[in-house]
Amino acid sequence: MSRSLSTAFRSALTAQETSEAILMLLEIDHASLGSPIRVGSDAVNTTSNGEVFVAYPFELQIPNDNDDGPPVAKLRIDNVDQTLTATIRSITTPPTCRMMLVLASDPDTIEIDLPGFEMKNISADKSSISAELTIENFMNEPFPGPKFMPSSFPGLF
Repeated sequence: MSRSLSTAFRSALTAQETSEAILMLLEIDHASLGSPIRVGSDAVNTTSNGEVFVAYPFELQIPNDNDDGPPVAKLRIDNVDQTLTATIRSITTPPTCRMMLVLASDPDTIEIDLPGFEMKNISADKSSISAELTIENFMNEPFPGPKFMPSSFPGLF
C-alpha cells in the first residue's frame, strides 16, 4: 500500500532551513533475537508506535546508481556499547534491517518505510559495527515464468 508524504514532512525535507528534525529509525531483526534491535538517529531515545529506539550514532551510505549489480548500502553503527557487538556476533545467518523516516514532532507517523534489507558482510571492531545492506536481486529471476508444456503440466493437455 502506498501513501503520500505528509505536508510537514515534505516541507521539512525540501526547506532550506527548518526547525523540524527528520529522524531515521533502524530495526534489526533475526529469528534468534528475543526482540529486534532498535536504534534511532536522534541524540535522545525516540518512541515510535510504542517501541523505543535507542539513541545510537550511526551512518548510512546510500548506494550509487550503477549497472554493475544490485545496489548495496553501507551501514556503520558506533560501538558505544559492547552488548550490541555481542548480540550481532551471536547471529549466524544474515539479519534483516528495516529503515524508517519520521518527523521528531510526530514519530508515530512513519513517512518512509524501507523494509526487507538483509545485513551482510558484518564486521565489528572496538569502535564500530559495519554491514552492507542489500535487497533481493530480482534481476536474476527467470522471465517469463514457467512454460506450460505437456511434459511439465500433463494435466492441462
